[in-house]
Amino acid sequence: MKKFSISLFSTIILSTLVSPAFSQNLSPLEVVNKVSESKKQSFTGSKLQKVVRQNLRLESKANVEYVNSDNFNITLKNPGGISGIKFATNSGKSVIYFPQEKLSFTDAVPSGGDMITDTVLGKITSDPVLLQKNYDIVMKADDEVAGNPTYVIDIRPKSSSKSYWTTPARTFWVSKNNFQLLREDRYWADGIEPFFSSQYTDYKPLNYSASPNVRIKLPYDVRKVELGAKTDKSETYLESYKSAEALEKKLNEKVILPSYLPDGFKLKEIQVLNFFDTKIFVQKFDDGLNSMFVTYRSKPNFFLTLVAGTFSLDLIHKMSDLSYHAPYNYMSFETKENLVISFGDLYPDDLKKVSSSVAVK
Repeated sequence: MKKFSISLFSTIILSTLVSPAFSQNLSPLEVVNKVSESKKQSFTGSKLQKVVRQNLRLESKANVEYVNSDNFNITLKNPGGISGIKFATNSGKSVIYFPQEKLSFTDAVPSGGDMITDTVLGKITSDPVLLQKNYDIVMKADDEVAGNPTYVIDIRPKSSSKSYWTTPARTFWVSKNNFQLLREDRYWADGIEPFFSSQYTDYKPLNYSASPNVRIKLPYDVRKVELGAKTDKSETYLESYKSAEALEKKLNEKVILPSYLPDGFKLKEIQVLNFFDTKIFVQKFDDGLNSMFVTYRSKPNFFLTLVAGTFSLDLIHKMSDLSYHAPYNYMSFETKENLVISFGDLYPDDLKKVSSSVAVK
């Protein structure tokens, strides 16, 4: 693992600023809670991500510039097929920019943003109660990542009647300085290689006054596709709801939820994206640690043709590459009128059960 060194003077100054973190004798759950609370530490860094898919070993790299949870910039550096793609959040509004296609999606899908930020920046939980219900949390021996001392937290599924875990366990390396996640491994069983590993190869905390400028400056000739709230004039829009009842009341349209859910998973959010008269429903579930997404849309062939004609096949290929480098399994289920896709931190067999339980025509 590549490390960077800092001067003795910088070490003394940094330890003076953050020494209380070293003196705390924290429990694993207290470290988890402090990770959730710590959203305002500015930093820059380079992230290396590895995904193992059967015999394939995929690597990707990204540069991260971070001010706080509402202002950051992620630039993918390699592999070449997705190099240069930027994902940024400025004052809480998201932008995804594809420079070669001269295309940006602004106010982009929050759940889509979550997938990117949760993977690149890392996340433990937004629901500590659900996390404790479904997982055991233990502290392992302290370690170091990119020259930074870390706590190490191991989170694994509680024992079940099955002979294997249906969701992966995770190990997190948490900075003792500011509780930023510096490394994450995901694995399906003890003693085997992680199928996903993401870590900083260099990481530099910054004072707020030295925070980077993370705002994306788009060229004048970039096509901007707005994905904001529904208006009378908008061709595309996105709306988000916390329950199926709330969405149905607002849109007067029935939401079809899967009749089968794996143990421990709960619905967290539903979004409806209207994209050139094609409605895409996105349902997000999680169990306190791992996530699952269920999407369905009508007219899949027409939709694909329309998107390819409106933008480019290169964009579709890049979206596929992004999905392939994410640490998720995928399963699709096609009906006469709809395409259902389930993906997330689950075995394919479970995802297949979820997809086939969505009773669309």
